[in-house]
Amino acid sequence: MSKIEAGRIALSENCFSLIHLLDSVKQMFRLRAESKGLKLIFEIAPNLPDYIKTDEGKLRSCLINLLSNAIKFTNKGHVFLRAKLPKNNQQPTT
Repeated sequence: MSKIEAGRIALSENCFSLIHLLDSVKQMFRLRAESKGLKLIFEIAPNLPDYIKTDEGKLRSCLINLLSNAIKFTNKGHVFLRAKLPKNNQQPTT
């Protein structure tokens, strides 16, 4: 069982700019993707909130791990990240 499933992860929630976080992560991985001949594509839904309240550090770590693995294990083509609200809930969630 993971720490998350066991409820043993402490979140440090704060309000921050989701758009800024996504942009900084994209810039972090752009050159790595390009060096492998990959295109890094981010699609950000227009109704995504500017600010969200969650653990910024954990969200950043999650995105970094996902993109790092995606670039590492993709040999050609593109790596695509889509940020959107779930269809059943058009309100932002944390």
